[in-house]
Amino acid sequence: MGMINKGVPLRLFRLLSTLDLKLSKALLTAGMSVLFLMGCLVALDVVMRYAFNSPLRGAWEIVELSLVVVVFASIAYAYTRKMHVNIDILVLHSSEKTRLILSNITTFLGLCLFILIVFYSFLDFLKKIEINEQSMILGIPHAPFALLVPLGCMLLCLMLFRGILRNVTEAKRLNLAKDQGLGMWSATFVVAALATLWAIASPYLDLDPLLIAVVSFPLVFALIAIGMPIAFSLLMGGVLFLPSTSGLHVAQIMAGRELFSTTGTANWAIMGLFTMMGYFIYYSRLGEDLFRMANNWLGLMPGGLAMATVGGSTAIAACAGGSMSSCIVMGTVAYPEMKKYGYSETLSTGVICSGATLGPLIPPSIPLVFYGLLTKQSIGRLFIAAVIPGIMLAIVFLITVFLWCKANPKAGRAIPPSPWGERLSSAVMVLPVIFLFILVVGGIYGGIFTPTEAGGIAAFAAFAIALVMRRLTWKVMANALRDSALMTCAIMLMIAGGKVYSYFIIASGLGARMAEIIVGLQVAPLALAAIFLIIYLVMGCFMDIIAVVLITIPVFLPIAEKIHLDLIWFGVLMTIICNLGLITPPFGPNLFFLKMVNRDIPMIHIYRGVIPFVISTVALAILIFFFPSIVTWLPDLMKG
Repeated sequence: MGMINKGVPLRLFRLLSTLDLKLSKALLTAGMSVLFLMGCLVALDVVMRYAFNSPLRGAWEIVELSLVVVVFASIAYAYTRKMHVNIDILVLHSSEKTRLILSNITTFLGLCLFILIVFYSFLDFLKKIEINEQSMILGIPHAPFALLVPLGCMLLCLMLFRGILRNVTEAKRLNLAKDQGLGMWSATFVVAALATLWAIASPYLDLDPLLIAVVSFPLVFALIAIGMPIAFSLLMGGVLFLPSTSGLHVAQIMAGRELFSTTGTANWAIMGLFTMMGYFIYYSRLGEDLFRMANNWLGLMPGGLAMATVGGSTAIAACAGGSMSSCIVMGTVAYPEMKKYGYSETLSTGVICSGATLGPLIPPSIPLVFYGLLTKQSIGRLFIAAVIPGIMLAIVFLITVFLWCKANPKAGRAIPPSPWGERLSSAVMVLPVIFLFILVVGGIYGGIFTPTEAGGIAAFAAFAIALVMRRLTWKVMANALRDSALMTCAIMLMIAGGKVYSYFIIASGLGARMAEIIVGLQVAPLALAAIFLIIYLVMGCFMDIIAVVLITIPVFLPIAEKIHLDLIWFGVLMTIICNLGLITPPFGPNLFFLKMVNRDIPMIHIYRGVIPFVISTVALAILIFFFPSIVTWLPDLMKG
């Protein structure tokens, strides 16, 4: 409260703060509980089907509606915790005053957007009451769950308004001159007014839908670049531009309905289930166990600690759902250990950043789930297809470390060997991680259960393992469920935003038109795939792979289908290339994540450290590009 100046309405700020701390936390607790029960329900359904040949009636209807509860009970608190994914690398290099102005614009636009969403989704709620919409098997009415959408978004609006009050306070703290403050608010209102006028007037303007679609891309990217969360930017793009192709009424219906219909879809439940599994492993420190085990067995080799970091980074990135978590954790766990034994900064930082890119490729891979659902490809086949490339990339990284230390022994000296007892005990500690991997991949490969069911089984198994290992304190469980609910909310909101924006792109005919043009040019499929991958590499340097997939698939998919591109092969290769973008200088996000954790490391050392791993990844990607059977051989052997 000390930051609030006398000019700010103190009572209003206190009221909003109370809502933030009490109401949003209470709703989050409800969302956390529902997510845990949802995982238990899926696991129980699988057990009942196989053990007693009696699956739970209507279980998946309950899962669908539970997912709606999880997302919209968590949406406001996710904003206060800054869990909604945004790309702030460009903003970070701006001055404080510039950041404040951009923050004010994006926050105000977000507030306007979600006021509309509250209105549209409330109309959807009334429509569900009118037609008495309910689930097919259990007859559960949808209206009470649909009401959660406007209620959750209304609370988010309060949080956004609170953010605007904070910006006012920040402006005074920075001694923003009167003309600068006036400029900030003028820019904010002008942008909001232009957006509103466009949304109202565009249905009546005789404009080429293809031209509007092409123009929409840089505008959506501009919103993302100035710091607006990706989910908000995609929703904004859909709400602004869909009226121009489908009319204002259709846009209202689509925007209001899509948040409920997307989050209330059983297929997307896999996100929350695997995310919950990952956070149970993450908070029970099983990923760190893998690093210690690799350290005990490989440390005695030249570069052994760096090799161990590859394994630890992979495990943490795969468990926690992204490379950022791996960079942060390994930056605090592995980097001091390597520094202690005199490893060079370039090798240490390079291997931490690069090892984190393996996680999103190792099953269960959230990016591959996204890709599979959006392109209607088998998630099970994608998981299995990624196994061999993932192992190969890990081996390539290990070879890179080995050759680096052979060429320069001072870069990573061997450490004294660990006692055999310590080695064996550390190997035993990682058996649960190996068990989970076999459970998920083996179950899917053998056709025992679907990928979504695998998520439920894996989440419950991870919970049970943490409990048996006596690492499941109340705090661990609360943290795991909290972050699972918030991450699930952030991901699902991105999906919903991507779906609304995708409707506009499809309605504009941009993807179909580009497909016709490219087929007419008779471009070789491999050449076109190479062009796509270069685009993915560039985009991967600036944003999360999930956002890249959401934005590009509506345009690329029609083209890929026209030229009969193998979408399983391309999905795995695209994941490798987008992850490569994460470590490609000068803008690779992983480089900055590591710098945030270890601020004393010169940025040039991080750049130099990742270059050998960039070269290694490119070499493997080229190999997979020309030999697709590396990806397709294993899934072709799958049952079903």
